[in-house]
Parts: sequence; C-alpha cells; structure tokens
Amino acid sequence: MVDTKIIPTDLRVARRNLEEIPNVRILNDLVWNEKVSLWVLYCELTISEYIGNPFLPQVTNWYVLVSPEYPLGSISFCPSKTAGISHTFQHQLNNSKANSDLPWRWGSICLDLNVKVLGRFFAESEPLSTEERLAWYFHRALKWLQSASSGDFVKPSETFELPDFSPNKVYKLAFSENASSYAFWAKSKDNVGIVNLVKINNTNIIAATSFRSRLDKQILAPHWGKVVEIAENEQYKGLWIRLNNLPVLEPWQPPSTFGELIKVFLEQGLDFYEMIKSETSKIRDGAKHFLLIGFPILAKHGEPPIRIHWQALLLPVLSSGSRTMKGFRPNESGKFLFDKLKVINHNVELDWVSSENWNAEQISARGRFPVSFSSQRVLIIGCGAVGSVVAELLVRGNINQVVLIDGEELEVGNLVRHTLGLEDIKKPKAQQLAKRLNSINPNARVMCIADVFPPRSDNDRAILKQCDVIIDCTGDDKALISLSQFPWGKEKLIISINLNYGATKSFIFTYKGNLFPVQEYSQRIKPHLTNMDEIDELPIDGIGCWHPVFPARADDVWLLVSACVKEVLDSLEHPINPETCRFAVFEQVLENDTFVGIRKIG
Repeated sequence: MVDTKIIPTDLRVARRNLEEIPNVRILNDLVWNEKVSLWVLYCELTISEYIGNPFLPQVTNWYVLVSPEYPLGSISFCPSKTAGISHTFQHQLNNSKANSDLPWRWGSICLDLNVKVLGRFFAESEPLSTEERLAWYFHRALKWLQSASSGDFVKPSETFELPDFSPNKVYKLAFSENASSYAFWAKSKDNVGIVNLVKINNTNIIAATSFRSRLDKQILAPHWGKVVEIAENEQYKGLWIRLNNLPVLEPWQPPSTFGELIKVFLEQGLDFYEMIKSETSKIRDGAKHFLLIGFPILAKHGEPPIRIHWQALLLPVLSSGSRTMKGFRPNESGKFLFDKLKVINHNVELDWVSSENWNAEQISARGRFPVSFSSQRVLIIGCGAVGSVVAELLVRGNINQVVLIDGEELEVGNLVRHTLGLEDIKKPKAQQLAKRLNSINPNARVMCIADVFPPRSDNDRAILKQCDVIIDCTGDDKALISLSQFPWGKEKLIISINLNYGATKSFIFTYKGNLFPVQEYSQRIKPHLTNMDEIDELPIDGIGCWHPVFPARADDVWLLVSACVKEVLDSLEHPINPETCRFAVFEQVLENDTFVGIRKIG
C-alpha cells in the first residue's frame, strides 16, 4: 500500500540529485497520481545546443512518471499538454493521444539502451541505484531532445523502426511479405483493389489471403499454413491501397483522422477518394471492413527497401441500401458522396489495427533452422512422447511440411511427457498433434495419417513416398522391420530415434538409401540397451490387467530428444553418403548424483 502523502526515501534522494543537472528545472515536486498509480514530477528541459526546429521549441515541459517500486520499475517522460511538444518524433510513442483529465500527452519518449542514437553518448549500462537511475534518465531525455532538434535520430546502418500507430487491440491483422513478394510489388502497376481475408477460428486474428485488382483478377496469394485454410474460418473482404512511402506526417506522426490520411496521400501525388471510389461498391453490406495500406520499409537506414508492410485500419460502416445524400438517387455515386461527406470525412478518427508480418522468414527470426531445411518434407512415424517432441521442435524451427503417422489414441498416462493435453484424450494422436502443430505456426502444413505404419491406403502410402526425410520415433521392433521393407521408390534419409529404459540415454541411427538396414541397427544399439534382469520391478499403468509401462520423466525425454534433433539437423546440413549409416548415443552425465550435462559417446 502506497502512502500518497509521504514521498519514499529513495525518491527523495533521487530527486535531490536532479538539482545538479544543467538545463533541468523542477516546476512542481513529486506528487502521487491516483489515476495512474505513479509518482509524477513536473519539470522544464532546455536544449543547450539548439538548432531551430519547427516542431520542437528549445524549452519544453514534461511530466516524469515514476513507479512506486523505484529504484526499480518504470520511468517515463511524457510531454505536457501546455508548453510541451505536440508532434511525434522517431523513438517516441504516438503523441496525438491524450486523456482529457490528465495534464500530459501519452507520447512518452524512448530512453532505454536499445536507442542507438542515445547510445552514442551513453555506452554504459543503465544504473539501478537510488542515487543514479532517475538522473540517468534525465541525461538521456536531454540527449533525446538534442537529437530531435538537430534531426540526428537516424544514421546509416541503424535499424529501421515503424512509427507507432497506437492500434486497437481487438484485432490482429496478419500478412505475409518477404523480399520475393517485394520484387513482385515493385513491378506491379496495381495500387488498389480488394483483399480477401479470413478470421482464424476461435481468435481475433485476421489473415490476408489474396490481393485482387480493380478488375477482380488475383494479383498475389501469400503462402499460408493449414490453420488459415480450415473451413471453419470466416471469410471477409477488405480494401487495399499501396503507397510509395510511409504514411506519416512530419516529423514521424501517423495520421489520426481521415483528413490527415488524405493529406499524406496528396503529398505522395495520390487522391484517396478517387482511389477507393471504384472499390467501395464491393463492400456495401452493412458491416465494417478493413482497409490495408501498404508501403515499402527498410531493414536499416540508408539501405534499399526490403519488403512491403501492410498497416490495417477498420473502416466505418459504409452506406448501403437506400442510404444516400438527400436529393441524390440511391445509386453508387449517391452512396459514395454520402460516405465522403458523412462517413469518412476529414474529421473522422482513424481506427488503426495492430498489423504484423507473419511470413515464415519474419516470425522465425528469433530462432529457426537454416532456410534450406524449410523445403524438406518430413515423415514422423510414431506420435508418442518422442515423436511429439521431435515434431514440435521441427515445426517451431520452420520445417513446415510434416506428415505424422500413428494408429493409437492418446491416453491419460501419456500426458506425463507428451505435448498434447486433456482435451486430446481418447482422440487419435496423429490427428490431435497435427492440429496442435498447425496452430503454433501459421505457415505449417502438417498432415496426419491415423493408422499404423505402413498404412493400408494406397493414397496414404503415396503421401509417405513423397517425403524426403523419414524419422522413426516408435521404439518398436515391428515398425523397424516394416521400415526396412517399405518400397520408398527412391533414396531417402531414414532416421530412428530411441531412448533406453529410464531415459538416461538416447540413440539416433541415420541411414541414406532405399531400405532401412534393420540388422545393422540392431547390432549398433544392442550393447547400449538395459538388461531386463537388472530391473527389479516395472511400473504399471492403472490397476487390473497388468500393463507395464516405460518409465521416463518429461525433462529427461525432452532433453535427450533435443540432442537427437540437433543430430538430425547435422545430417541435413552434412549429408552422409548413399548406402551408409551413422550411429550416435547421447547420455546424461552425473557427478555425485547431480546432473551436469549430456555427452555424445557414439
């Protein structure tokens, strides 16, 4: 509970240290603001080396918002509504927004260490001490103002940042663009049309699936995974418009009204109303529709554009039926005039929507396998504990073409180490695992065959033959025999992953050829298997009919399987010769009964 009458000792110490900073003047001391639950300090900052800037005075007023957890917690600098800045600069949140009952705007400036322009002056780490942290932020704010004044925010090779559109959080618009599609758009003469959209089932995620021209000809259909294609998804239509440059007002302000958007279009030699006039008749159905505004973006300043970004907004409901301007017939011209003067006139605020590029290259940037692997079509035989982990690691690594085969249903006992959940019990493992994998990667195209290997259907057998990499995760001798007899038709990379009793070791056998060498596999793995005579008692799953189960904790399974997946990737990157094989063993290492790691011993 914060005592709103007494300033905490840490903040008092920090406040006193501000008196030593040149160009900082405290206008009103720290007070507690109940509406935002923060301590607020009102101050005046002066730019020492001022370069005349039409958007930024030399002296500006700021509200500094400090967390009650100081010296931890957040510190924000928000412009005052009076004598502050009213425009938005780079490295600043959208400054057009303000609450009527608060004296500041919400365009707080970015002062953390990832702002390279400030890093040129402050290379050290952010201090967390009571005496230094608040003062450090004030020094950063002064440097921010200096850079904003001189227009020195961006340098060549620095990472490009989109302006803050302050979108609503109701919907998420997903699109798929990369360098290849940018090359296509750069040659295209089309700059407006209809976009087909789908709402992914049980979400508020809207995916752009097809861009069409004024003449309703398909221009571009991005590649998506199965989660976007399922029949349960609702279908929508929207408008798209393509610009030559970002839709921003100087210095870095996204339009907040249709009037400002129209101004941005005019600055690029385009007439907003004329562009959409021919397309609005296609979305007059009494519902709201999305407008996607596309523009080229850079990876780094000073470099050429690399892709198109689509920023969506939600249009108001356009006129439909007999709703037109008084004195005009209820035809398209009358309806459009009504929209222009009443529905999307200059004063109507824009409802920007959160928009992200979900192209495989983009969303896997945090951690993916080499791009060359994404074209591999992988068959996983067995969707138990091992198979489910292998499949998930591959799909999360951007190997999107996966076929799963397993003839069993999920049992409650499987949940100890499986990636599926309670809602999947008594349902086919392959089917439910495919559903899960398609849901975690919008580019995944995971297929399932709910049958034993080899499947009985000729169609299913044909699907298996199309795979490039075969991974057996069954731990079943019968499956290995079937693997050695299946007529693949051509050379494959065939891999078997197995665990020993208790999951202290994992085994991976890799072969390149037509028929899996089951005898050689048995000879390689046999010395490492646990002797059944050494096991005192097998655990059972439930009571009644004696049903022994394989004991292994989830952490052991996932650890050892992860090591095997790295070996799979190594086999893809450094292929073995035809009709040859490779065998490796990974084992957990203990010292004084304490886990210290795993090692490869084969």
